[in-house]
Amino acid sequence: MNPPAFDQHAIPCPHCGATNTITTVEIPERMQIDCSACQAPLGSWGDIRSKMPQVDRNVVG
Repeated sequence: MNPPAFDQHAIPCPHCGATNTITTVEIPERMQIDCSACQAPLGSWGDIRSKMPQVDRNVVG
């Protein structure tokens, strides 16, 4: 059995400019994400993810 593949996302904070790195296998859509530097709310994971560029996981690079 293969271990789960982790996804990494760099989320910039619009308040302080810090880059927040999120490493995950799965996060609930409603989970609230805060900046790790200034603790400002960045929004729910579903909202943040919907604004990210889509990556086609079926493409082998």
